[in-house]
Amino acid sequence: MLYFLCSFRKILVLVFTFIAISTQNSASQDIDSGITAYKRGEYAIALRNFLPLADIDTDYTQLRISENNPTTTPLAQYYLALMYCGGLGVMPDRRKALVWFDKARRGGNLLAENETCKK
Repeated sequence: MLYFLCSFRKILVLVFTFIAISTQNSASQDIDSGITAYKRGEYAIALRNFLPLADIDTDYTQLRISENNPTTTPLAQYYLALMYCGGLGVMPDRRKALVWFDKARRGGNLLAENETCKK
C-alpha cells in the first residue's frame, strides 16, 4: 500500500510539472503572437492574446503563468496600455491606458516607466 501511495505521488508531481511547463510555453507563444499581431496592425488578434495574459487576477491558471514567467504579464499590460492610449483596435481611453501602464510598471516593465499617454 505504501509503495502505491509513493508511486501515485510521483505520477501527480509529473503531471503537475508537465502542466506547468506546457502552460508556460503557451503563455510565451501567446505574448509573441500578440506582439507580432500588434506590429502588423492586427489589433483584434493582439487584444485576444494580451487580455488573458494581462489580467491574472481572474484566473488561477494565469496566476500560475505569471509566477513561472514574470515578464509575460507586465509586457501584455504594456501593450494593452499602448493600444488604449492610441486607440489601436479599441476605443481610445486614456484612463484605461494609464491603469495598464501603472500595472506594467509595478510588474517591472521598464518600457512603461516613463509612459504617460500624451501625444
